[in-house]
Order: sequence, then C-alpha cells, then structure tokens
Amino acid sequence: MTLPLKSDLLVIGGGVIGLSVARACQLRGRQVTLLDRPEPGMAASVAAAGMLSPLAEASEDGPFLETGLTSLASYPAWVAAIESEGTGTIGFRASGKLKVAQTDEGFRKLEALAARMTDRQLPFAWYLANRLRDVAGTSIAATRDALFLERDAHLDPRRLVEVLARAVDRAGVTHHVDARWGVARLEPNTARGIAVHLTDGRSLTAEQVVLAGGAWTGKIAGLPSGIPHVRPVLGQALMLEAPEVPLTTTLETESVYLVPREGGRILVGATVEERGFQILHTAEARDHLWGQAAAVLPPLADAVLAEHWSGLRPGTPDTLPVIGPVPDAPGLFMATGHFRNGILLAPWTGEAVARSLAGGEGPNIPKVFLPSRATP
Repeated sequence: MTLPLKSDLLVIGGGVIGLSVARACQLRGRQVTLLDRPEPGMAASVAAAGMLSPLAEASEDGPFLETGLTSLASYPAWVAAIESEGTGTIGFRASGKLKVAQTDEGFRKLEALAARMTDRQLPFAWYLANRLRDVAGTSIAATRDALFLERDAHLDPRRLVEVLARAVDRAGVTHHVDARWGVARLEPNTARGIAVHLTDGRSLTAEQVVLAGGAWTGKIAGLPSGIPHVRPVLGQALMLEAPEVPLTTTLETESVYLVPREGGRILVGATVEERGFQILHTAEARDHLWGQAAAVLPPLADAVLAEHWSGLRPGTPDTLPVIGPVPDAPGLFMATGHFRNGILLAPWTGEAVARSLAGGEGPNIPKVFLPSRATP
C-alpha cells in the first residue's frame, strides 16, 4: 500500500491508544491514515499486564480517577462492539482484583481504599486471611485480611492489540506499518496544513494530526515548547507456566501483581525503571519479581519461566496523560503519556479525541490532561 502524501487525519502511533483513536474517528466518518512502526503495539501496549483497576492506580480522588472509572464502565460495550465486527475475542474478564497487604502500612492503605470505595458506593468485600482461597481459587500466603475490588477486570493486551488492529482495518482506516516510516519532525502552521517529515526523508501533510507515539513522542522534533515532556519508563515482567496454581482473579500486593492467563499461565509484574530508551531483561528484575510472586503464592517458586520481556511506558512529569489540542499549532492533537494506564483509558481516549477533533459533544477532557497545562 502506497503511503499517501496528503491526509485528512493522520494518527501517528499504532499502540492501543493510536488504534482506539483511529477507529473512533473513522467510525465518525473521517478518512484516517494510521502510521506505525514496526508492528502494532510493540511498545507499552503488548508489554502491559492488562489490569483494569482505576482505584488501585489512583492514590487520590480527582480527574484521573473519574476518567478511569468512566473508561472501565464503558469497557464491556466497547469490547462487545469490537468483537462483533468479527475480528476475534479479546479475553475480557470482569473477575475483580484481590489486594493483599504484606505489612501494617499496606493494611492501613487497604483500609483507606475501602473508605474511599464506601464513599463512592462501589462494591468491595473483605476476606479473612484463612478464606482467601474462596475468591482467588488457590492458597495464598497472607497473615492479614485482604480487600476484593469487585468491579475490577483484566484482559490480554496482546490479543486486544491484534483484534483492535483488525477492527481498524475493517473500518476502512488506511493503516501503514513499516520500520522506515518513523516521524523525525513536525512542521505545524504550513500553508497546506501540518507537515510530517519522516526518517526516510519523505514528507507528507495532513489537516489534522494526532500524536499517539507513546514513549517516542518526546523524540519528535518541532513540537511547540511548553507542553509536557513524554519520556520512556521501562517495565519488565514475567510469564510463568503454573498449571498447578489455579488463580482465578488478579492478585496484587505492595510489591507485585499476578494476573491469570489462559493455559495455566500467570503474568508477574512489573518493574518501574528510568533507563531511557534501553530495552533490558535483567536477571536482577527476574529474580526479584519471581521471588515476590512466590512469597504470596509459594507454589510459583517451582513454576517454569515461559517468558521475560519489557516495554517502554510513556511517562510524564506529573504522571498524567497528555490529551487534547496543542497550543499554537492548529490541527495538532496529542494522545499519549498514559504511563501504566493506556489499556484502561483506551475506550475513553478514543471517544474523547474523536469528539474533540470533530468539535462535537462528548467526554470533556480534564484540564489537567491538556497539553497546555503547567507541569513540574
């Protein structure tokens, strides 16, 4: 497929955010071109755990929590719509999350979380330490009671990206995936719109451009000054073969989380490391994650390591996503910086950006998400 030199709407980045934005815009009648390299979702999206857990991710009330809860509530219908297009199944499971405290401080945080959930009339349940098997499906090494978040869910991010990429293609998006087509520089405010200069020397223009390049967004030259800088944050994770450990729900402690996968596998994650654009798989991270997993589920000490991988999350100075129009650059929008919550916020982000681009009614983008906000 020949890369068009002129586009109505160009989305840069084919992770879960770029795919969600491209699909939402195309379904509203736009003619979308999606540019990615080298394979859809090969950075943060497919390296994610796939937990949908807004209360566990938000340490306090505010716009991020409200947006996360809204996005989570939209997930069943969003998944059903994508799967109904005949592109495959995503593996969405609304099986809750069990949060286990390992320390007194950890237990006090669970009590505070339960109080927040009570204020919001969100369902949860306390489980005695000797009854955790009832909810988790397997024995857990815990000396304190645990909190079960009933509305949390999880999915397989790799399947999500695969199915969503097919849905984007079926919707009619002009979808280009090629390692030669990285974006080197943007040139807003040209006579023909926004000029996008590629790393192979070619250039194209678009009336509107959405930057959904994840951790790589900050490397693109030509962005106006004053917007939040997006940087890579490395995360390493493991996949353990453990058919003898029938974990049925997501399990999280202060130091590790465990997510059940099909076929008797359990995902163990994840580190948070500032290493620039290095992609590393270290023995130190492997041993730490595995050891923490075995501390809460002792049979995992004898599990088989099926995979050890890493991805680059898009971080920002204030840890909030960057979504909305870029000041002083007409037609240029950002949808990046989701850090650990790109999977959770994908449905909401796609809808919010599509409506914002069209100038219509829809989800209001919080001011603290806008590129024009002040950051540390």
